Amino acid sequence: SRRYLHGEFMYARFLALHFGLLCGLSVVALCDTLEWKLVGWLILGFCSTFLIGAWNDRPTARDNAAYVFALYSLSDNFFLGAVAVAVSLQPGGILGKMALQSHG
Repeated sequence: SRRYLHGEFMYARFLALHFGLLCGLSVVALCDTLEWKLVGWLILGFCSTFLIGAWNDRPTARDNAAYVFALYSLSDNFFLGAVAVAVSLQPGGILGKMALQSHG
């Protein structure tokens, strides 16, 4: 993409968003806690949304970026709920303590 986009007015923004996409993907792939995976997922969604709408002078790019942002926001909420349930089910979490107390 360096040769393809060289000389474009938004070349630096494209490279920064591409780097953010790579960092978010690395965080999701390499971190072992769900909290950090959520952070990486949010970075990944932010950067991919802005990469989709990079050429904002075209109406289809803006519309597609808005659609993807809404879809990512919905999936982020479900992911946050899953992280909250998973953390609370751990032995130190509130639901995990209730389950241990009820079983003995």
